Amino acid sequence: ENDISRCTTETKRKQKNTPLHLYMKSIQYRIKNQHKWKWLFQTILLMQRIYSINSFTFQGLTTRRRQSHHFHSIQRSTTTMSFSTTYNKEDVSSTLAQEIIEKISTNPTKICLAIAGSGSSALSSLTSTPGASSLLLEGILAYDRHSYANFVARHPPPTFLPQEKESKGYGYASLKSSVVLANAALHQACQYTTDLHSLQNCIGIGCASSLVSSDSSQNSKCFISLMDWNGTITSHDITFGFGEKRRSRREEDGLCGDLILYSLLQYMKEENDILLEDILKKDYGDAILTTHSSNDESISSIKQKTQDILNKNTHAVLALPFQKSEKIEMKPSHATSLPNDPLIFPGSFNPPHIGHVSLANAAIKTMKRIRHKERQTLLSSPPPTSLPTEIQSSITYHYTKHHPTPSVIFEMSITNADKPSLSVKEVERRCGLFASLANEEEMPMDWGVLFTSAPLFSNKVNVLQKYLPSTFSKWSNEAEESKRKVTFVIGVDTFVRIINPKYYEDSYENMLEAVRDMGRKGVRYIVGGRLEQGKEQGEISKFITGQEELSTLPNDVQDLFILIREEDFVLILVARNFENRLLLS
Repeated sequence: ENDISRCTTETKRKQKNTPLHLYMKSIQYRIKNQHKWKWLFQTILLMQRIYSINSFTFQGLTTRRRQSHHFHSIQRSTTTMSFSTTYNKEDVSSTLAQEIIEKISTNPTKICLAIAGSGSSALSSLTSTPGASSLLLEGILAYDRHSYANFVARHPPPTFLPQEKESKGYGYASLKSSVVLANAALHQACQYTTDLHSLQNCIGIGCASSLVSSDSSQNSKCFISLMDWNGTITSHDITFGFGEKRRSRREEDGLCGDLILYSLLQYMKEENDILLEDILKKDYGDAILTTHSSNDESISSIKQKTQDILNKNTHAVLALPFQKSEKIEMKPSHATSLPNDPLIFPGSFNPPHIGHVSLANAAIKTMKRIRHKERQTLLSSPPPTSLPTEIQSSITYHYTKHHPTPSVIFEMSITNADKPSLSVKEVERRCGLFASLANEEEMPMDWGVLFTSAPLFSNKVNVLQKYLPSTFSKWSNEAEESKRKVTFVIGVDTFVRIINPKYYEDSYENMLEAVRDMGRKGVRYIVGGRLEQGKEQGEISKFITGQEELSTLPNDVQDLFILIREEDFVLILVARNFENRLLLS
């Protein structure tokens, strides 16, 4: 132990950021909880690398030591062991993975890794490191071209692709291919997030590689791309050479995995103890041909995203609050994805004000109470009889337990049924108003703004279903599908219009069928009341909840609407007015 401490200090001073320093750093991490004979073995390896000793002699080993799995090749009699002068690949991978996991505490990150070809060792390095579950959401190995096409076709195409030389066809091992994989991986990662705030921590990583046989005269290539939630792309074009030496295919596969981990670590940390030169080797002829980094504001701006909706290139765009310096700004997410069971607050928001925030907070309080009751019901109810129900119940219980506060999404349609569509400048202005409101008022814990092309509630449901987490629709029956998936936050006046037969060809039956159809699609409503001022002077104001109108509906339709209690909403408004008076005074 003393030798390791002394040698590590000396090497840090003389040979920092070299493969040798990297190897010793890995040994220091590994020997903390190792058996004392493992320490001895690791020390021998370390001393050999430091002092360039080609062999060590062992004498008089006891039977118990000889039977240790670390000494299978050591005989009781005098034996000579020789070691190569190259560092162990596993030590590089484990060190990279360990540094990535350690960085999560200060830089929360969620990744989805998509690999076409080689590089799967990056997944095994991560999963073998404690704490990987806080980082890795999913790893996908699309080795066959059909698997590749099936994966990337599930998601919208990227808005930016690097310019490459003309080729005779689509190159599956190319920089463009790695960007396509990173884009699909980012969308996949966003679909697994549990709240809107976590979307900003998502990264999609794509690796496309082409390894050649050892007797080929061509070079192996590796292309790696990372894409974050705002659409920023960082790409690496790397060629494996065969100068004085040439790696085996297994070694090149492991090298791809190391480069994936290095690229992720480089993205997460500005300064690393590990350099790219520690992984690549000049005597092999390795070279980084190009490194691309793109963050085109014209592509990832609210202006361009709004234009995409108007041009019918997309159905919705999600804008999230982003802390910049001391102020909050609104930035669009490259991948639009909604968390499970969100609160959707539709409106024109011209402008958004404290009343909207108060209604949203009252709806959150109501939904938290509902989720608590549902969680208690799951605990007391008998075990599910079907497999999809059992899985979904487990997910629901875990989600509501760890995320009792629902996400609030202020939804604004930029197209209207009987009015002209909003202009791009107007959408930018209203989005900016949300940022101004957030800088002045305390917004819900988890919130965002969703711009859509859905003026009617039926349109909104169809659009939202495209961005909500997937369900067991191919397994489950109609009763399972009708469970709550999204809850609209509406005012009592909107509620009265929804159940008014006038909007359904003056047919009460048509109204009931339309509302029930929305319920079968998983739609529920939280209705916020309002204070109605007395008509005569001195008359006490009355709080309108919609209870009278709700009582006239059949029981199954009533279950689709939840009325906010008067005390929940009024107390929030009173508290807000009291705070405002204190500020004014």
